[in-house]
Amino acid sequence: MGSPKALLPFAGRPLIAHLAERMLRLTDDVVVVTNEAERYHFLQNVRFQADLFPGQGPLAGVQAGLQQIRHEQAWVLGCDLPFVSVDILHRIGKIACEKQADAVIPYDETREYPVMAVYSKRTQQIAYELLRRRENRMRGFISVLTDRGFQIHRVSTEQFRDVDHRLLSFFNMNTPDDYRMALSLWDTFANGL
Repeated sequence: MGSPKALLPFAGRPLIAHLAERMLRLTDDVVVVTNEAERYHFLQNVRFQADLFPGQGPLAGVQAGLQQIRHEQAWVLGCDLPFVSVDILHRIGKIACEKQADAVIPYDETREYPVMAVYSKRTQQIAYELLRRRENRMRGFISVLTDRGFQIHRVSTEQFRDVDHRLLSFFNMNTPDDYRMALSLWDTFANGL
């Protein structure tokens, strides 16, 4: 998209600033995974961690973040989700605790959302093993967790419609058109997040 999605401006501030604020409403341990921490100097009350496997995509970020967390479970949140709801994230975390799950992953009829999920710290070792072999697909990670007996709980996005009736929390930006659409929706939907 030309620049890091996390730094795209929304309401005069980078998207990552909005996301960090939302995460800080849920936990005292927010880890931002980046190999360019100096670009995020404006963030407060967060810790930074570099990827141990640069260039290997989201799984490398998941692994690096999980390795650094202080708690036994953590929310994993991609930096391209402008409308993610704190209420939905809270529910996903609650499900993880109630089910004693190693991962809680939302899904809909077309896909899973593994970077808007909760993972236990112990899943980090599996991610590490896969990344050492240059196997960096999130789908492969989830498959190996399942095969090795980790408790994976999938939750339909439909269960969150009462909080987010349009399910915009699951809207991610992958193209300039997605960004333009997000900007057009921001004023209408961002206040309730």
